[in-house]
Amino acid sequence: MSFTFIFLTFVLFLVILTLTLIFINGLTFFKTVRLFYKQYNFVLNQHQSGMKRYNAYARTIQIAKDTICCDESIGKILEE
Repeated sequence: MSFTFIFLTFVLFLVILTLTLIFINGLTFFKTVRLFYKQYNFVLNQHQSGMKRYNAYARTIQIAKDTICCDESIGKILEE
């Protein structure tokens, strides 16, 4: 009786410890995933805003080239 009780108590302790560690690891895992997701969204937003700025700059250059296409020297300056 005594040995069985001690053994079952020990097994119960190990099960509770294992479940606790799994739970803590799960929380850490979800926090890490959430952090990477936030970082990914930040990088994606930076990229999209950068592309918007680049597209606006390219449109401006194209309009300027179309406007003054007659003058070769200004066209060469704008290409650089």
